[in-house]
Amino acid sequence: AALFAAWRGNVPGALLWTVLTVAAMVLVRDRLRTLLLSPYHDIRSMASIGEYSPMILFLAVFVLAIPVLGWLIRQYLRAKEA
Repeated sequence: AALFAAWRGNVPGALLWTVLTVAAMVLVRDRLRTLLLSPYHDIRSMASIGEYSPMILFLAVFVLAIPVLGWLIRQYLRAKEA
């Protein structure tokens, strides 16, 4: 459905169908994993320990990338005008 919407030029429709498809795949994967692992252990009973260093690194790189993207867009627009 997403490809059909994209071929017809309906970008919002293609985006909606893509998001719905990915959401369905996530839900099916979670349910299937739970069913397949249930004879061995309950995955939801495992302790969750947060790791903050990857998140901090991602946010730092993201914040540093914003000015770089702004500079790239300005360079593109200047080159387009010339």
